[in-house]
Amino acid sequence: MSAVVSPRVTGRMVAGGILIVLGALFTLDNFGVLDAGDIVQYWPLLLVAFGISKAMQTRHRDQKIAGIVIAVVGGLLLVRSLHLVSFRLRELWPVFFLAVGALLVWESFRRRASSPGDPAERALAGAREGLAGHRGESVPLGAVLNEFAFMGGGDRVVR
Repeated sequence: MSAVVSPRVTGRMVAGGILIVLGALFTLDNFGVLDAGDIVQYWPLLLVAFGISKAMQTRHRDQKIAGIVIAVVGGLLLVRSLHLVSFRLRELWPVFFLAVGALLVWESFRRRASSPGDPAERALAGAREGLAGHRGESVPLGAVLNEFAFMGGGDRVVR
């Protein structure tokens, strides 16, 4: 007996659906059936919907935060396009620096104040024990590599 597999919603399906809706919208606008300008002003609702769905579907904390941020940005753009609040986007770009800086500082404090029950701390303790057992000696607390890469990455081999 074969089970019926329901199609999974992918990014291509969503993008194709958006293109179909936009094509139909602008075609109806060209024939004078409706005014696309009245409907297009609601485009930030796509960001709000995407952000909310991303925040609801994931289990990872970082992806939930990203979904919430996308939804908030979409909400701000929607409020602006509906002329409820007037602001220029060029006035808001420093907020990006504030948000990224606050996130980096928050993560730094959170990692520093982690408890022994924290999964990251347990993993580090297990790595120290494994290294000590391999060498037959004790590993000092500072013998663990802690690195940070901003807008990049790196590969390390530690022996």
